[in-house]
Amino acid sequence: MSETTQDTTVDSAYAANAAEIELLARVYVQRKSRPNQEAAALSAVVEASIDYVRAIVRGINNPIVHLLSEDDLTQVGMLGLMSALKSYKPDQGTRFKRW
Repeated sequence: MSETTQDTTVDSAYAANAAEIELLARVYVQRKSRPNQEAAALSAVVEASIDYVRAIVRGINNPIVHLLSEDDLTQVGMLGLMSALKSYKPDQGTRFKRW
């Protein structure tokens, strides 16, 4: 898959849920100080983002990375997403996609 095609695929996967992901990321930031609501908010972002992460994983073109399964790479991608979400600061004017 060419880099241009991959970019289009990833952008399409993100565009499908972009508004929802952005909103859910902001909701998570508001709720992470409330432990009883943090898990549900985190889960909502993860569920909304899974197709986006999978599109990125499918587009990785690196021989070393191909030693891992697509499921393993998706899990690593989701861990990265959760890490980014936990440090996300929407008040800095950056969209979650770019964080």
